[in-house]
Amino acid sequence: MIIFNDELLIGNGQIDAEHRMLFDMINDAHKQIAGGHSPVTNAIELIQNLESYAETHFSHEEEYMLSINDPEYSLQKREHDFFREKISEYKSVDVADENTAKIMLEELLTFLAKWLYRHILSSDTLIGKVPAVNSEETEDIFAFTSKYYSGIDFIDEEHKCLFDLIRKTYDELHNNAVESDVERFDSVMDVLDELKDYTKYHFDHEENYMLSISYDGYDAQSKAHTVFIDKIENTYNEIGYNDAEEYLEDLVDYLLLWLSNHICRMDLLIPKI
Repeated sequence: MIIFNDELLIGNGQIDAEHRMLFDMINDAHKQIAGGHSPVTNAIELIQNLESYAETHFSHEEEYMLSINDPEYSLQKREHDFFREKISEYKSVDVADENTAKIMLEELLTFLAKWLYRHILSSDTLIGKVPAVNSEETEDIFAFTSKYYSGIDFIDEEHKCLFDLIRKTYDELHNNAVESDVERFDSVMDVLDELKDYTKYHFDHEENYMLSISYDGYDAQSKAHTVFIDKIENTYNEIGYNDAEEYLEDLVDYLLLWLSNHICRMDLLIPKI
């Protein structure tokens, strides 16, 4: 069973309600399995419901993002398409045999729980929270400015390093001095490795501090940190299925938007002791 709680709310009534529906759909499937219902019937009904849900919910979500010129739209669209393709793969499985249907159901429900929670926490919670970047603005979007200061010295210093590493990723992606795209992308991936390692170090440092002061926001912070790390680590899998340059451009935008939003909405609430 998976629980829909307040940390998954994005503040849009329709989208939040549809997210709850998907949680209920997954939990209902678990209940039917526990109740001894036919895995074949359960599998067929779940796939049909998921197809219908994805068509309706993703359309609503994407239309809303386009209406507000949300800068995360293209990355969201890519994740939605991945979900649609995954459901299509499961639909192609012959579930006439009950044992096959049972195995498929277990795999599908595991995928749904993991993907859904990560997607909402890492992407959907950003919808409508970050304004679209105006190309005419002269502000350095990679600058660690006073609005991000928590007053906790080590956290602020480490946040600045994260902003610098995202800037470095962007610079390597737009480095025209290299002789080939392969060389340029290899450089980008090297920086992403550096970013991943430093992010893990920072999150561990920050979480240890929160534990040391018995901060009641620790659990929500830890979950958010986990999905961000997953996003970076999944780059190696996802980039192979996409246009590399477009994917990396979107990824840099996402990393910056997520970090900015996370600091302002969560990290600035951490008490200074």
